[in-house]
Amino acid sequence: MKDPYLMLSLLIPGPKALGNDIDVYLRPLIEELKFLWEVGVNTYDAFADQSFRLHAALLWTINDFPAYANLSGWSTKGKLACPTCNGSTDSLWLVHGRKHCYMGHRRWLLPGHRWRSKKVEFNGSTDHWQAPIHLSGEAILEQLRELQDVQFGKLSKKRKRMANELNWTKKSVFFELPYWKSLKLRHNLDVMYIEKNICNSVLGTLMDIEGKSKDIANARWDLANLGIRKELHLQQDGDSCSMRLALVISGYLTSDVRQALTKLSSFFKKLCARALNIDVLHRLQTDISLILCKLEMIFPPAFFDIMVHLAIHLPQEALLAGPVQYRWMYPFERYLGKFKHNVKNMARPKGSIAEAYIHVECLTFCSMYLHDIEMTFTREERNVDVGPDHILGSMSVFFQKVRPMGSSSTDRLDDQLFAKAKCQHYNKIKEEDPTMLIIQELCILNPDEVTNELYALACGPDPWVGLYSGCIMNGIRFHTKDREQHRRSQNSGVVVTGVHQSMPVDFYGVLKEILELSYMGWHLVYLFKCDWWDVGDHRRGIHVGDHLTNDSVVGNWQVVQKITNRNVYDIPPVPTALYDGEDSFEGYAFQEEEASIEDFPINESDTGLGNTLHREDEELIVVNEVTTLPRSTPDDADQTFIEDDVDGDDYGNHPNTDHYESENEDDSQSNSETESE
Repeated sequence: MKDPYLMLSLLIPGPKALGNDIDVYLRPLIEELKFLWEVGVNTYDAFADQSFRLHAALLWTINDFPAYANLSGWSTKGKLACPTCNGSTDSLWLVHGRKHCYMGHRRWLLPGHRWRSKKVEFNGSTDHWQAPIHLSGEAILEQLRELQDVQFGKLSKKRKRMANELNWTKKSVFFELPYWKSLKLRHNLDVMYIEKNICNSVLGTLMDIEGKSKDIANARWDLANLGIRKELHLQQDGDSCSMRLALVISGYLTSDVRQALTKLSSFFKKLCARALNIDVLHRLQTDISLILCKLEMIFPPAFFDIMVHLAIHLPQEALLAGPVQYRWMYPFERYLGKFKHNVKNMARPKGSIAEAYIHVECLTFCSMYLHDIEMTFTREERNVDVGPDHILGSMSVFFQKVRPMGSSSTDRLDDQLFAKAKCQHYNKIKEEDPTMLIIQELCILNPDEVTNELYALACGPDPWVGLYSGCIMNGIRFHTKDREQHRRSQNSGVVVTGVHQSMPVDFYGVLKEILELSYMGWHLVYLFKCDWWDVGDHRRGIHVGDHLTNDSVVGNWQVVQKITNRNVYDIPPVPTALYDGEDSFEGYAFQEEEASIEDFPINESDTGLGNTLHREDEELIVVNEVTTLPRSTPDDADQTFIEDDVDGDDYGNHPNTDHYESENEDDSQSNSETESE
């Protein structure tokens, strides 16, 4: 998924996205894919020095949500906007918000769950329906047989869609591939945009950001129209209406609200891990249904657009296709973003992108054949600790892979710290050989029994040490606190697992100095000088909560964020049963153990959620009466005929449209960027 291995094969000019007409441009690709599947091409294997027949298949497509509709043929707008739920999509038309909301997440709860029978806390009705089943390729083709002929091109008039056609606008050209109907996952839901838009909705609502908040006057009118949550209804005073502010600060939020939002963040963190455990994914599928139901009792119905609903299908797709790093839009957005920065002629942006792409491809191709200079394919990794010529010591104390960064300064260790260093080194000598207590005398009597490293360790370090502000150790980059003082990124935090009061505990600290100790024979040892938090003082030390680990100091609050370092993998050993034909990887998908982090159950209590979105200590805000006038349901909301095409400029204003943000709101074509793998 790196830039040298991505290919920009097609760049379609035009002020607007193609929509369903993208199938016309995909025709050459489909013909080549059919040829690769049925016939194949002769390919030379340089390692085996022989030729073989190469066959290839399209695994899935990677696209944002609007492009999902163009590629799959299922319209992602209106009351059946969810392509996974298909015809079983549970939607509700909001009269005043003039859009559909998707609140039917109780269908994924266990049968007989007490939340299924509640009305006022949710959308005003009970829900005892079962979760929609995943449709097979044959079932989808059966639905497409109801679809009338679709004509592509600009000359064709906008067609009306019958109710029995559901949300299908065309039969995707990918179904011409002989294996396409057999795939469990054909088009990926983009985790990147789903996470981004949900985050924007949560922050915009809690912070009451103008234009971003879902808790507006029309949303309160919809609550009154549905007859739910009377404490949140607009309060009329003569000709004016008033409402209370939404909650922002965690001190005002109840524990249930904080837990729901924290679990939502934890859900995306575990889902986006580089390695996934199958048991964790099944637990995430259960958790997300509880989280969304919890949010339904907190936020107004206008909050639940199609982006929020799609989160419930992400664990199932991860079970089918694995980690999201190979299925989301991050690498492609970064790749295309580099070309967009090269646009110099705003009147001809596509030409500038094409020129930039040709230049990059030529340089990449030439760099593969230049071996005497540093190029893209021969450049060392960013966090290489030692070079290939580095010789590691035989003793454990000298067996360090460290590359210091920058120039060093010299300082003399104080007597107390120098005595501690010598004491630790004497302990290392005893570990190497307990009988060698007087190494210097033994070296004179019998020098063959004492190695140079052991003799250097016995002589002790030089009291003058080198000081560095950064280093790379074991492929991990460390910075001191002073070095990162004017930087946005932080690499000074350290954690060490130890024992406190006979219990295993993590000790958290901040790196202050990196010391370089010198021994005889140019042997070097690197030490970290850190400031540590007191793990025994819960008032002024480290506080370990269910979801956050933070210091308790008021005014300089810090949170521990454990990350996975770049190009560092914890690969478990391969069981021997794998070679006996047994499936030894049941329950595991990839390497990382972070996904199996201890999980905390979600509190399913529904008490205390009645007054979650208003503050009693704040004055009422007068709402403009013009913006709160009741609106009737549009005439075509429940008609049999549905219009297929909606102009891009009217995407956010159409009554059957759920608006959400893409990465670039000003770029009308960013919503149609599509890549295939």
